Amino acid sequence: MGSSGALPNTAGPLIVGGDLTVGDDLVVTDDATIGDDLGVTGDATIGGTLLVQTGGTAINAVDRAAVTNFAAYVLRTAAADRWSMQMVNNSTNDLQLTDAANGTVAMLAEARATAPNLSLLTSTKSYGAGVGVIYVPNASTNPSSNPTGGGILYVDAGALTYRGSGGTVTVIGPA
Repeated sequence: MGSSGALPNTAGPLIVGGDLTVGDDLVVTDDATIGDDLGVTGDATIGGTLLVQTGGTAINAVDRAAVTNFAAYVLRTAAADRWSMQMVNNSTNDLQLTDAANGTVAMLAEARATAPNLSLLTSTKSYGAGVGVIYVPNASTNPSSNPTGGGILYVDAGALTYRGSGGTVTVIGPA
């Protein structure tokens, strides 16, 4: 059992036992449970939890149609964007994890045919022609106090550096 076509805005829960295809916007002010596929041509606004139940593999996909468009999952607190996982509109298929509230990049995974490259704490892709490598930029501010129960790994002027909980600073790899 499925539904197709235009649906009015629903004031309560929406429960569909099979596929649901909506040719325009879908607005549900409460929870929505879909028993199989959900297709919405316009915007979908769910006021509660969207649950898509399938009898097999579950896929949640955002198709950006072209590399000139964005595709993102955004996590919010009180309607304010906090974090996003996205493919940006920069002619690549790179994946970026961003602190949306502060506009900083936590990680970038560069799409490559053989192995991805990773950039930590930056969107800069400085891999030295390497493949399957990790780039870590210089720390914005070097740590000035000791961590508790662990250590801090950072880059200082190009040198990979470790600061332990006892206060010892060790250069692991010189610049």
